[in-house]
Amino acid sequence: MTKTYYALLLLLLLVFPVSARDVTVGVYNNSPLVFYENGQAKGLFIDILEDVARIEGWRLHYVAAPFPELMSALEKGEIDILLDVAYSEERLDSISFNNETVLSNWGVVCSRDQLDSILDLDGLTVAGVREDIYFESLRELAVAFNIRCTFLEVDGDYGDVLAAVRDGRADAGVVSRLYGELHAKDYNTKLTPIVFSPVELRFASPKGNEELLASIDAYLSEAKSVRGSAYYTYLDKWIGEEERKVPKWIYPILALLAIISLFGIYREFYLKRELRRKEEELYRAHTLLMRVSRINEIMLRERDLESLATMSASVLGDYLNTMVAIFRRNGDAIIRGNVPHNVRGVEDLLGYRCIRRAVESRRMTYFPPGTHPEECIHSRDGKELHSYVFPLTYGDDVKGILFIQSAFRLLSQEVKLLRVLAEDIAFAIHSIEMESEKDAMLERLERNIGDMMALVDRIKNPLSIIRGYSEMFCRDAYEKIDEQIERILDIVRRVERSWRESEGLKEKLKKF
Repeated sequence: MTKTYYALLLLLLLVFPVSARDVTVGVYNNSPLVFYENGQAKGLFIDILEDVARIEGWRLHYVAAPFPELMSALEKGEIDILLDVAYSEERLDSISFNNETVLSNWGVVCSRDQLDSILDLDGLTVAGVREDIYFESLRELAVAFNIRCTFLEVDGDYGDVLAAVRDGRADAGVVSRLYGELHAKDYNTKLTPIVFSPVELRFASPKGNEELLASIDAYLSEAKSVRGSAYYTYLDKWIGEEERKVPKWIYPILALLAIISLFGIYREFYLKRELRRKEEELYRAHTLLMRVSRINEIMLRERDLESLATMSASVLGDYLNTMVAIFRRNGDAIIRGNVPHNVRGVEDLLGYRCIRRAVESRRMTYFPPGTHPEECIHSRDGKELHSYVFPLTYGDDVKGILFIQSAFRLLSQEVKLLRVLAEDIAFAIHSIEMESEKDAMLERLERNIGDMMALVDRIKNPLSIIRGYSEMFCRDAYEKIDEQIERILDIVRRVERSWRESEGLKEKLKKF
Protein backbone atom coordinates (compact mmCIF):
# COMPACT_ATOMS: atom_id res chain seq x y z
CA MET A 1 0.00 0.00 0.00
CA THR A 2 2.86 2.36 0.87
CA LYS A 3 4.58 1.66 -2.46
CA THR A 4 1.35 2.39 -4.33
CA TYR A 5 0.97 5.65 -2.33
CA TYR A 6 4.47 6.82 -3.22
CA ALA A 7 4.04 5.78 -6.91
CA LEU A 8 0.83 7.76 -7.25
CA LEU A 9 2.41 10.81 -5.63
CA LEU A 10 5.42 10.56 -7.98
CA LEU A 11 3.13 10.23 -11.01
CA LEU A 12 1.15 13.30 -9.95
CA LEU A 13 4.34 15.30 -9.55
CA LEU A 14 5.51 14.30 -13.03
CA VAL A 15 2.17 15.07 -14.65
CA PHE A 16 1.45 18.24 -12.65
CA PRO A 17 4.80 19.78 -11.79
CA VAL A 18 4.66 22.41 -9.05
CA SER A 19 7.13 25.02 -7.95
CA ALA A 20 9.13 24.00 -4.87
CA ARG A 21 8.34 25.73 -1.56
CA ASP A 22 11.20 27.00 0.57
CA VAL A 23 10.92 25.81 4.17
CA THR A 24 13.28 27.01 6.90
CA VAL A 25 13.95 24.36 9.55
CA GLY A 26 15.50 24.85 12.97
CA VAL A 27 18.10 22.26 14.03
CA TYR A 28 19.76 21.92 17.43
CA ASN A 29 21.95 19.30 19.07
CA ASN A 30 19.80 16.52 20.55
CA SER A 31 21.26 13.33 19.14
CA PRO A 32 19.89 10.91 17.93
CA LEU A 33 16.63 12.77 17.24
CA VAL A 34 18.13 15.84 15.59
CA PHE A 35 21.69 17.19 15.37
CA TYR A 36 24.20 18.82 13.09
CA GLU A 37 27.38 16.91 12.11
CA ASN A 38 30.04 17.89 9.60
CA GLY A 39 27.78 20.57 8.15
CA GLN A 40 24.89 18.15 7.63
CA ALA A 41 21.59 17.84 9.50
CA LYS A 42 20.95 14.32 10.77
CA GLY A 43 18.65 12.37 13.03
CA LEU A 44 15.25 10.68 13.21
CA PHE A 45 13.28 13.91 12.70
CA ILE A 46 15.51 14.91 9.76
CA ASP A 47 14.88 11.61 7.90
CA ILE A 48 11.10 11.91 8.42
CA LEU A 49 11.01 15.58 7.34
CA GLU A 50 13.10 14.96 4.21
CA ASP A 51 10.68 12.20 3.17
CA VAL A 52 7.78 14.62 3.53
CA ALA A 53 9.74 17.33 1.67
CA ARG A 54 10.35 14.99 -1.29
CA ILE A 55 6.65 14.17 -1.45
CA GLU A 56 5.46 17.76 -1.03
CA GLY A 57 8.15 19.39 -3.17
CA TRP A 58 9.71 21.48 -0.38
CA ARG A 59 13.22 22.91 -0.45
CA LEU A 60 14.56 22.60 3.08
CA HIS A 61 16.94 25.20 4.51
CA TYR A 62 18.44 24.22 7.85
CA VAL A 63 19.32 26.77 10.52
CA ALA A 64 21.52 25.48 13.36
CA ALA A 65 21.33 27.25 16.74
CA PRO A 66 20.78 26.51 20.44
CA PHE A 67 17.24 25.43 21.33
CA PRO A 68 16.24 28.65 23.21
CA GLU A 69 17.19 30.79 20.19
CA LEU A 70 15.25 28.52 17.83
CA MET A 71 12.15 28.64 20.05
CA SER A 72 12.29 32.43 20.02
CA ALA A 73 12.72 32.45 16.22
CA LEU A 74 9.76 30.06 15.82
CA GLU A 75 7.47 32.23 17.94
CA LYS A 76 8.45 35.27 15.84
CA GLY A 77 7.84 33.38 12.56
CA GLU A 78 11.50 33.61 11.52
CA ILE A 79 11.64 29.83 10.85
CA ASP A 80 8.89 27.57 9.47
CA ILE A 81 9.47 24.33 11.38
CA LEU A 82 11.28 23.34 14.57
CA LEU A 83 12.08 19.67 15.08
CA ASP A 84 11.85 17.55 18.20
CA VAL A 85 9.71 19.82 20.38
CA ALA A 86 8.05 18.48 23.54
CA TYR A 87 4.31 19.03 23.42
CA SER A 88 2.70 20.99 26.28
CA GLU A 89 -0.53 22.93 26.79
CA GLU A 90 1.43 26.03 27.79
CA ARG A 91 3.39 26.09 24.52
CA LEU A 92 0.15 26.00 22.51
CA ASP A 93 -0.33 29.66 23.44
CA SER A 94 2.58 30.71 21.23
CA ILE A 95 3.25 27.90 18.70
CA SER A 96 1.41 25.10 16.89
CA PHE A 97 2.10 21.33 16.98
CA ASN A 98 1.29 18.55 14.54
CA ASN A 99 -1.13 15.91 15.84
CA GLU A 100 0.89 12.72 15.32
CA THR A 101 3.52 11.98 17.97
CA VAL A 102 6.88 10.95 16.58
CA LEU A 103 8.26 9.51 19.83
CA SER A 104 7.79 9.64 23.61
CA ASN A 105 10.63 10.73 25.84
CA TRP A 106 11.24 11.88 29.41
CA GLY A 107 13.75 13.80 31.46
CA VAL A 108 16.60 12.28 33.43
CA VAL A 109 19.25 13.65 35.79
CA CYS A 110 22.90 12.90 35.05
CA SER A 111 25.70 13.28 37.59
CA ARG A 112 29.22 12.21 38.46
CA ASP A 113 28.08 11.14 41.92
CA GLN A 114 25.57 8.61 43.17
CA LEU A 115 22.08 10.14 43.40
CA ASP A 116 19.18 7.87 44.32
CA SER A 117 16.17 10.19 44.54
CA ILE A 118 15.09 13.71 43.77
CA LEU A 119 15.57 14.57 47.47
CA ASP A 120 19.33 14.07 47.00
CA LEU A 121 19.38 17.25 44.87
CA ASP A 122 18.87 19.40 47.99
CA GLY A 123 21.78 21.83 48.30
CA LEU A 124 23.25 20.95 44.86
CA THR A 125 23.68 22.99 41.67
CA VAL A 126 21.64 21.58 38.76
CA ALA A 127 22.31 22.63 35.14
CA GLY A 128 19.76 22.62 32.31
CA VAL A 129 19.00 24.20 28.95
CA ARG A 130 17.09 27.46 29.26
CA GLU A 131 13.38 26.98 28.37
CA ASP A 132 13.87 23.18 28.15
CA ILE A 133 10.66 21.43 29.22
CA TYR A 134 12.49 18.87 31.39
CA PHE A 135 14.51 21.57 33.16
CA GLU A 136 11.36 23.61 33.88
CA SER A 137 9.58 20.48 35.11
CA LEU A 138 12.39 19.74 37.57
CA ARG A 139 12.16 23.32 38.88
CA GLU A 140 8.46 22.75 39.64
CA LEU A 141 9.19 19.42 41.34
CA ALA A 142 11.87 21.07 43.49
CA VAL A 143 9.36 23.67 44.68
CA ALA A 144 6.72 20.98 45.38
CA PHE A 145 9.19 18.91 47.44
CA ASN A 146 10.68 21.99 49.12
CA ILE A 147 14.09 21.10 47.71
CA ARG A 148 16.54 24.01 47.89
CA CYS A 149 18.93 23.66 44.99
CA THR A 150 20.61 26.18 42.68
CA PHE A 151 19.61 26.06 38.99
CA LEU A 152 22.24 26.91 36.38
CA GLU A 153 20.70 27.93 33.03
CA VAL A 154 22.67 26.97 29.90
CA ASP A 155 22.02 28.75 26.59
CA GLY A 156 23.46 25.95 24.49
CA ASP A 157 22.28 22.33 24.28
CA TYR A 158 22.37 19.11 26.28
CA GLY A 159 26.07 18.68 25.49
CA ASP A 160 26.78 22.00 27.23
CA VAL A 161 24.73 20.80 30.23
CA LEU A 162 26.80 17.62 30.60
CA ALA A 163 29.99 19.65 30.06
CA ALA A 164 29.02 21.86 33.02
CA VAL A 165 28.68 18.72 35.18
CA ARG A 166 31.97 17.31 33.93
CA ASP A 167 33.83 20.57 34.58
CA GLY A 168 32.43 20.92 38.11
CA ARG A 169 30.31 24.03 37.44
CA ALA A 170 27.25 21.94 38.33
CA ASP A 171 26.67 18.85 40.48
CA ALA A 172 23.99 17.42 38.19
CA GLY A 173 22.39 18.10 34.80
CA VAL A 174 18.97 17.64 33.22
CA VAL A 175 18.84 16.08 29.74
CA SER A 176 16.45 13.94 27.71
CA ARG A 177 16.53 10.24 28.36
CA LEU A 178 17.68 9.37 24.80
CA TYR A 179 20.47 11.93 24.80
CA GLY A 180 21.66 10.82 28.22
CA GLU A 181 21.80 7.16 27.24
CA LEU A 182 23.90 7.97 24.20
CA HIS A 183 26.24 10.65 25.54
CA ALA A 184 26.44 10.59 29.35
CA LYS A 185 29.61 8.50 29.30
CA ASP A 186 31.24 10.85 26.79
CA TYR A 187 31.20 13.55 29.51
CA ASN A 188 32.34 11.26 32.33
CA THR A 189 28.84 11.30 33.87
CA LYS A 190 26.20 8.65 34.45
CA LEU A 191 22.43 8.35 34.40
CA THR A 192 20.65 8.41 37.78
CA PRO A 193 17.30 6.81 38.73
CA ILE A 194 15.79 10.32 38.85
CA VAL A 195 13.39 10.33 35.87
CA PHE A 196 10.38 12.58 35.37
CA SER A 197 8.10 14.46 32.98
CA PRO A 198 7.16 12.00 30.18
CA VAL A 199 6.35 14.01 27.03
CA GLU A 200 5.36 13.54 23.39
CA LEU A 201 7.91 14.77 20.82
CA ARG A 202 6.44 16.43 17.73
CA PHE A 203 7.05 18.95 14.97
CA ALA A 204 6.21 22.60 15.68
CA SER A 205 5.48 25.65 13.53
CA PRO A 206 4.54 29.30 14.09
CA LYS A 207 0.90 30.16 14.62
CA GLY A 208 -0.87 30.43 11.25
CA ASN A 209 1.52 28.08 9.41
CA GLU A 210 -0.32 24.83 10.16
CA GLU A 211 -0.52 23.58 6.53
CA LEU A 212 3.08 22.35 6.81
CA LEU A 213 2.14 20.37 9.91
CA ALA A 214 -0.90 18.89 8.12
CA SER A 215 1.39 17.43 5.45
CA ILE A 216 3.65 15.94 8.15
CA ASP A 217 0.60 14.42 9.92
CA ALA A 218 -0.61 12.84 6.66
CA TYR A 219 2.79 11.18 6.20
CA LEU A 220 3.08 9.97 9.82
CA SER A 221 -0.48 8.68 9.98
CA GLU A 222 0.06 6.58 6.88
CA ALA A 223 3.59 5.45 7.77
CA LYS A 224 2.80 4.50 11.40
CA SER A 225 -0.12 2.32 10.29
CA VAL A 226 2.09 0.04 8.18
CA ARG A 227 4.64 -2.20 9.87
CA GLY A 228 7.92 -2.07 7.94
CA SER A 229 7.35 1.45 6.59
CA ALA A 230 10.13 4.02 6.33
CA TYR A 231 9.08 5.42 9.73
CA TYR A 232 9.91 2.16 11.51
CA THR A 233 13.09 1.80 9.49
CA TYR A 234 14.22 5.19 10.75
CA LEU A 235 13.34 4.26 14.33
CA ASP A 236 15.48 1.13 14.11
CA LYS A 237 18.27 3.12 12.48
CA TRP A 238 18.50 5.86 15.11
CA ILE A 239 17.09 4.29 18.25
CA GLY A 240 16.79 0.54 17.83
CA GLU A 241 13.91 -1.79 18.62
CA GLU A 242 14.74 -2.23 22.28
CA GLU A 243 15.63 1.41 22.91
CA ARG A 244 12.34 2.81 21.67
CA LYS A 245 10.28 0.54 23.89
CA VAL A 246 9.34 2.21 27.15
CA PRO A 247 10.72 0.04 30.01
CA LYS A 248 7.97 -1.46 32.17
CA TRP A 249 9.63 -0.19 35.34
CA ILE A 250 9.26 3.41 34.19
CA TYR A 251 5.46 3.45 34.63
CA PRO A 252 5.32 2.76 38.40
CA ILE A 253 8.17 5.24 38.95
CA LEU A 254 6.42 7.95 36.95
CA ALA A 255 3.14 7.15 38.71
CA LEU A 256 4.87 7.45 42.08
CA LEU A 257 6.42 10.76 41.06
CA ALA A 258 3.01 12.00 39.94
CA ILE A 259 1.47 11.05 43.30
CA ILE A 260 4.30 12.71 45.19
CA SER A 261 3.99 15.80 42.99
CA LEU A 262 0.26 15.99 43.67
CA PHE A 263 0.97 15.66 47.37
CA GLY A 264 3.53 18.46 47.14
CA ILE A 265 1.08 20.67 45.25
CA TYR A 266 -1.65 19.95 47.81
CA ARG A 267 0.80 20.64 50.64
CA GLU A 268 1.77 23.96 49.05
CA PHE A 269 -1.90 24.86 48.54
CA TYR A 270 -2.72 23.92 52.14
CA LEU A 271 0.21 25.94 53.49
CA LYS A 272 -0.78 28.97 51.41
CA ARG A 273 -4.37 28.67 52.61
CA GLU A 274 -3.21 28.41 56.22
CA LEU A 275 -0.91 31.38 55.71
CA ARG A 276 -3.80 33.46 54.36
CA ARG A 277 -5.96 32.39 57.32
CA LYS A 278 -3.24 33.32 59.82
CA GLU A 279 -2.70 36.68 58.09
CA GLU A 280 -6.44 37.38 58.29
CA GLU A 281 -6.50 36.42 61.99
CA LEU A 282 -3.51 38.64 62.73
CA TYR A 283 -5.14 41.54 60.86
CA ARG A 284 -8.38 41.14 62.78
CA ALA A 285 -6.59 40.88 66.14
CA HIS A 286 -4.44 43.91 65.26
CA THR A 287 -7.50 45.92 64.23
CA LEU A 288 -9.26 45.19 67.53
CA LEU A 289 -6.08 45.81 69.53
CA MET A 290 -5.79 49.30 68.01
CA ARG A 291 -9.35 50.08 69.08
CA VAL A 292 -8.81 48.73 72.59
CA SER A 293 -5.69 50.91 72.84
CA ARG A 294 -7.68 54.00 71.77
CA ILE A 295 -10.36 53.28 74.39
CA ASN A 296 -7.68 52.96 77.08
CA GLU A 297 -6.35 56.38 76.06
CA ILE A 298 -9.89 57.74 76.42
CA MET A 299 -10.13 56.25 79.94
CA LEU A 300 -7.04 58.17 81.04
CA ARG A 301 -8.52 61.57 80.22
CA GLU A 302 -12.29 61.13 80.51
CA ARG A 303 -13.75 61.64 84.00
CA ASP A 304 -17.39 61.46 82.96
CA LEU A 305 -19.42 58.24 82.68
CA GLU A 306 -21.52 59.42 79.75
CA SER A 307 -18.45 60.41 77.71
CA LEU A 308 -16.78 57.09 78.55
CA ALA A 309 -19.81 55.08 77.36
CA THR A 310 -20.31 57.19 74.21
CA MET A 311 -16.70 57.14 73.04
CA SER A 312 -16.16 53.44 73.85
CA ALA A 313 -19.23 52.46 71.82
CA SER A 314 -18.15 54.76 68.96
CA VAL A 315 -14.59 53.38 68.72
CA LEU A 316 -15.72 49.74 68.79
CA GLY A 317 -18.81 50.39 66.68
CA ASP A 318 -16.93 50.90 63.42
CA TYR A 319 -15.58 47.34 63.69
CA LEU A 320 -18.26 45.36 65.56
CA ASN A 321 -21.96 45.78 66.34
CA THR A 322 -21.56 47.21 69.87
CA MET A 323 -23.62 48.35 72.84
CA VAL A 324 -22.04 49.75 76.03
CA ALA A 325 -24.24 50.07 79.15
CA ILE A 326 -23.10 51.57 82.48
CA PHE A 327 -25.32 50.94 85.50
CA ARG A 328 -25.96 53.89 87.83
CA ARG A 329 -26.49 53.33 91.55
CA ASN A 330 -29.99 54.78 91.36
CA GLY A 331 -31.14 52.07 88.90
CA ASP A 332 -30.73 54.18 85.77
CA ALA A 333 -28.30 53.24 82.99
CA ILE A 334 -26.15 55.07 80.47
CA ILE A 335 -26.60 53.10 77.22
CA ARG A 336 -24.71 53.92 74.02
CA GLY A 337 -24.10 52.26 70.66
CA ASN A 338 -26.57 49.94 68.95
CA VAL A 339 -29.36 50.34 71.53
CA PRO A 340 -32.74 48.57 71.12
CA HIS A 341 -35.55 51.13 70.91
CA ASN A 342 -37.36 49.81 74.01
CA VAL A 343 -34.39 49.90 76.42
CA ARG A 344 -34.25 52.75 78.91
CA GLY A 345 -32.66 51.44 82.11
CA VAL A 346 -31.11 48.52 83.95
CA GLU A 347 -34.45 46.76 84.37
CA ASP A 348 -35.07 46.84 80.61
CA LEU A 349 -31.59 45.47 79.92
CA LEU A 350 -32.05 42.59 82.35
CA GLY A 351 -35.22 41.71 80.46
CA TYR A 352 -32.91 40.30 77.82
CA ARG A 353 -32.19 36.77 79.01
CA CYS A 354 -28.73 36.71 77.38
CA ILE A 355 -27.72 39.88 79.28
CA ARG A 356 -29.30 38.74 82.56
CA ARG A 357 -27.42 35.44 82.39
CA ALA A 358 -24.07 37.25 82.00
CA VAL A 359 -24.85 39.71 84.83
CA GLU A 360 -26.02 36.99 87.24
CA SER A 361 -23.08 34.68 86.50
CA ARG A 362 -20.56 37.57 86.26
CA ARG A 363 -19.04 35.69 83.31
CA MET A 364 -18.86 36.25 79.57
CA THR A 365 -21.67 34.45 77.73
CA TYR A 366 -21.64 33.48 74.06
CA PHE A 367 -24.65 32.67 71.90
CA PRO A 368 -24.07 31.24 68.40
CA PRO A 369 -26.64 32.16 65.72
CA GLY A 370 -30.07 30.74 66.49
CA THR A 371 -29.32 29.77 70.12
CA HIS A 372 -30.74 32.72 72.09
CA PRO A 373 -33.41 31.80 74.67
CA GLU A 374 -36.84 32.00 73.01
CA GLU A 375 -38.05 34.70 75.39
CA CYS A 376 -35.02 36.87 74.56
CA ILE A 377 -35.62 39.53 71.92
CA HIS A 378 -32.27 38.63 70.31
CA SER A 379 -33.67 35.23 69.33
CA ARG A 380 -35.50 37.18 66.64
CA ASP A 381 -33.30 40.20 65.91
CA GLY A 382 -29.93 38.47 66.21
CA LYS A 383 -30.67 34.95 65.03
CA GLU A 384 -28.07 35.18 62.23
CA LEU A 385 -25.37 36.77 64.42
CA HIS A 386 -22.82 35.63 66.98
CA SER A 387 -23.59 37.37 70.29
CA TYR A 388 -21.19 38.04 73.19
CA VAL A 389 -22.06 39.62 76.55
CA PHE A 390 -19.14 40.79 78.72
CA PRO A 391 -20.13 41.91 82.25
CA LEU A 392 -18.19 44.96 83.47
CA THR A 393 -17.23 43.64 86.91
CA TYR A 394 -15.15 45.32 89.61
CA GLY A 395 -14.81 43.26 92.76
CA ASP A 396 -18.29 41.95 93.57
CA ASP A 397 -20.06 44.73 91.67
CA VAL A 398 -21.32 44.60 88.08
CA LYS A 399 -20.82 48.10 86.73
CA GLY A 400 -22.46 47.46 83.35
CA ILE A 401 -22.19 45.28 80.23
CA LEU A 402 -20.35 45.27 76.89
CA PHE A 403 -22.60 43.64 74.28
CA ILE A 404 -21.08 42.54 70.94
CA GLN A 405 -22.78 41.05 67.87
CA SER A 406 -20.84 39.90 64.82
CA ALA A 407 -21.55 38.18 61.50
CA PHE A 408 -18.45 36.02 62.10
CA ARG A 409 -17.31 34.16 65.19
CA LEU A 410 -14.67 36.05 67.10
CA LEU A 411 -11.18 34.62 67.32
CA SER A 412 -9.89 33.49 70.71
CA GLN A 413 -7.45 36.44 70.64
CA GLU A 414 -10.35 38.84 70.02
CA VAL A 415 -12.36 37.37 72.92
CA LYS A 416 -9.36 37.74 75.25
CA LEU A 417 -8.88 41.37 74.20
CA LEU A 418 -12.56 42.13 74.83
CA ARG A 419 -12.39 40.44 78.26
CA VAL A 420 -9.46 42.68 79.21
CA LEU A 421 -11.28 45.71 77.77
CA ALA A 422 -14.37 44.90 79.88
CA GLU A 423 -12.18 44.75 83.01
CA ASP A 424 -10.53 48.07 82.09
CA ILE A 425 -13.87 49.80 81.50
CA ALA A 426 -15.17 48.48 84.86
CA PHE A 427 -12.09 49.87 86.62
CA ALA A 428 -12.54 53.21 84.83
CA ILE A 429 -16.18 53.33 85.95
CA HIS A 430 -15.13 52.60 89.54
CA SER A 431 -12.45 55.32 89.36
CA ILE A 432 -14.92 57.89 88.01
CA GLU A 433 -17.43 56.96 90.74
CA MET A 434 -14.76 57.31 93.43
CA GLU A 435 -13.75 60.65 91.94
CA SER A 436 -17.36 61.81 92.07
CA GLU A 437 -17.69 60.67 95.71
CA LYS A 438 -14.47 62.46 96.61
CA ASP A 439 -15.71 65.67 94.99
CA ALA A 440 -18.97 65.39 96.93
CA MET A 441 -17.09 64.84 100.21
CA LEU A 442 -14.86 67.85 99.55
CA GLU A 443 -17.87 69.97 98.83
CA ARG A 444 -19.51 68.83 102.10
CA LEU A 445 -16.31 69.38 104.05
CA GLU A 446 -15.98 72.87 102.65
CA ARG A 447 -19.52 73.68 103.71
CA ASN A 448 -18.85 72.30 107.22
CA ILE A 449 -15.68 74.40 107.54
CA GLY A 450 -17.65 77.51 106.56
CA ASP A 451 -20.29 76.69 109.14
CA MET A 452 -17.61 76.24 111.81
CA MET A 453 -16.06 79.61 111.01
CA ALA A 454 -19.41 81.35 111.25
CA LEU A 455 -20.23 79.52 114.51
CA VAL A 456 -16.93 80.59 116.13
CA ASP A 457 -17.57 84.22 115.27
CA ARG A 458 -21.11 84.02 116.59
CA ILE A 459 -19.89 82.61 119.93
CA LYS A 460 -16.97 85.02 120.40
CA ASN A 461 -18.98 88.19 119.87
CA PRO A 462 -21.65 87.51 122.56
CA LEU A 463 -18.96 86.39 125.03
CA SER A 464 -17.10 89.69 124.64
CA ILE A 465 -20.31 91.62 125.38
CA ILE A 466 -21.11 89.44 128.42
CA ARG A 467 -17.61 89.97 129.81
CA GLY A 468 -17.91 93.76 129.42
CA TYR A 469 -21.30 93.97 131.09
CA SER A 470 -20.31 91.74 134.00
CA GLU A 471 -17.26 93.85 134.67
CA MET A 472 -19.34 97.02 134.75
CA PHE A 473 -22.48 95.89 136.54
CA CYS A 474 -21.75 92.62 138.31
CA ARG A 475 -18.48 93.14 140.10
CA ASP A 476 -19.31 90.66 142.87
CA ALA A 477 -19.90 87.85 140.35
CA TYR A 478 -17.38 89.04 137.73
CA GLU A 479 -14.66 86.60 138.61
CA LYS A 480 -16.96 83.59 138.37
CA ILE A 481 -18.52 84.86 135.13
CA ASP A 482 -15.08 85.53 133.63
CA GLU A 483 -13.91 82.05 134.63
CA GLN A 484 -16.85 80.45 132.75
CA ILE A 485 -16.31 82.73 129.76
CA GLU A 486 -12.67 81.62 129.64
CA ARG A 487 -13.74 77.98 129.67
CA ILE A 488 -16.10 78.66 126.76
CA LEU A 489 -13.33 80.49 124.86
CA ASP A 490 -11.03 77.50 125.40
CA ILE A 491 -13.61 75.31 123.72
CA VAL A 492 -13.87 77.83 120.89
CA ARG A 493 -10.07 77.86 120.44
CA ARG A 494 -10.11 74.07 120.14
CA VAL A 495 -12.83 74.38 117.51
CA GLU A 496 -10.66 76.92 115.66
CA ARG A 497 -7.71 74.51 115.67
CA SER A 498 -9.95 71.78 114.26
CA TRP A 499 -11.13 74.21 111.57
CA ARG A 500 -7.52 74.96 110.54
CA GLU A 501 -6.75 71.22 110.45
CA SER A 502 -9.84 70.66 108.30
CA GLU A 503 -8.61 73.35 105.90
CA GLY A 504 -5.29 71.50 105.55
CA LEU A 505 -7.08 68.18 105.06
CA LYS A 506 -9.27 69.73 102.37
CA GLU A 507 -6.25 70.97 100.42
CA LYS A 508 -4.60 67.53 100.59
CA LEU A 509 -7.77 65.80 99.37
CA LYS A 510 -7.92 68.13 96.37
CA LYS A 511 -4.52 66.86 95.26
CA PHE A 512 -5.74 63.25 94.92
